[in-house]
Amino acid sequence: MAARAPARSPRPVARAPRPAPAAAQVDLAWPSSFDDWMIDIVRRRALRLNSGARRRGAHGSVRAAELGHILEQSKDPQGRWRCALCDNAVTLADLSFDHVIALADGGEHAAHNLVPAHRKCNEIKGSEKAQYRAQALDRWLGEWANAHGGATPRGVARHHGGGVAPVQSPPAQPAPERRYA
Repeated sequence: MAARAPARSPRPVARAPRPAPAAAQVDLAWPSSFDDWMIDIVRRRALRLNSGARRRGAHGSVRAAELGHILEQSKDPQGRWRCALCDNAVTLADLSFDHVIALADGGEHAAHNLVPAHRKCNEIKGSEKAQYRAQALDRWLGEWANAHGGATPRGVARHHGGGVAPVQSPPAQPAPERRYA
């Protein structure tokens, strides 16, 4: 009888690491016009911007040096940063960064999707889009409820905060009174 070889546990097959996708080279050097004070401020803004994007479920992050380059590119001939929304000068106190394609619309949280903006301009732009979405959702839910005998779709209370009133059609005009002579 032949002796059996001891049972071997399966070994993981060593695979060569996949090469990283070819990405555009990121310039990590700070713009020459930035001093230590400004670098520190932009780093703090990058941390706040990244944490806000993560809170909204966006993937990715933006490096502080990339924000520095975004600011450098937005300078006018006098050296002032320009708001991408209203084209007026932006001060450091008013500075925020706007996602050109909003995260809620599937935009990326990446440097190529960011522009400098006034906080107020950014807030107004965001609230207009949010208001439009809310109106569209209310209209759609009302139409759906009318088409389904007043019922609401499952999960509406969870996502929309409660029941939805059906869309009211305009009141019917009373029939004209008939007069015979």
